[in-house]
Amino acid sequence: MLQVRTAYNFQDVHLVPAHSALSGRMDVDLTCRLSAIDIAVPLISAAMDTVTEVDMLRFMQQRGTFGVLHRYMSIKDQMRMVKDSVGPRPDLYGAEFVAVSVGVNGDAMERAITCVDAGASIVMLDVAHGDTDNALSFIEQLRSKYSDIIISSANIVTVDAARRCLEAGADVLRVGLGGGSVCATTDWTGVGYPQLAAVAEIHNAYPNAPIVSDGGCIGPADVVKALAAGATAVMSGRLFANYDVAAKPGMYRGMASRRALYEYKGDNTHAPEGYEETTPVLSETETLNAWDELINHIRIGYSYLGARNLQELQQNARWVEA
Repeated sequence: MLQVRTAYNFQDVHLVPAHSALSGRMDVDLTCRLSAIDIAVPLISAAMDTVTEVDMLRFMQQRGTFGVLHRYMSIKDQMRMVKDSVGPRPDLYGAEFVAVSVGVNGDAMERAITCVDAGASIVMLDVAHGDTDNALSFIEQLRSKYSDIIISSANIVTVDAARRCLEAGADVLRVGLGGGSVCATTDWTGVGYPQLAAVAEIHNAYPNAPIVSDGGCIGPADVVKALAAGATAVMSGRLFANYDVAAKPGMYRGMASRRALYEYKGDNTHAPEGYEETTPVLSETETLNAWDELINHIRIGYSYLGARNLQELQQNARWVEA
């Protein structure tokens, strides 16, 4: 029997303003704790080949957070970029930690080990469906090799998947499937989950597990909603794809788009699950202004709910259908 329940996405709801004792947006502290690290702002650049390489890694580091180095390169090149970004791996509480993405098949374990030994402190699994035997086994194997790195699951959207990933040894849950703005998985396969509901349901089940909301945020309003629903931080490619520090400024594509698959897999027989877009490229000054505006809008969102920090934002969040 077909059973359907309601699940909300970003555009389906608004946050309700609450009484505030704040003097203004500068009273807001955007710091959040992601497992063993504190980051100054709850924003992470995505592991996309057009977005995050060394320049973006450094840009995010300078602002107290991090990007995730994409895996669509040789192991040697990824290792070199890690070394260029951090040098010897610091204490996890240091300011300049580096995150890398890896798959779960083929040379993925060699890639993870090489990058960690080169200085990476965070390893994020980077496959579209994270609730698989291969993905869970990879977490277990990597955890058995390293006790002092942060491991993020691959993409999941259900409470049962979250449980399995945490039991396997994941420190962070990467939540999102089919919701990305250049992701075509739901359009072409019928499979997906409303992003806001996925974040909220997993947070409600595991309130102490850090969640990275991955996909669907096209502006600061969506970032605030994701955080209010239970995310610890938001990963995005779209928000940063036109920055002058992006790996390929002005090009934004899903890593399962037709051209990306052709470039990295060497043939055109794979069924694509993504789109490709172009965006105007920002100058250095425009990039800095865009970042500042993004941060200020997030702060303002907190202030409308009378929230000084992430904990208060989530406590004060009340929702209404749009």
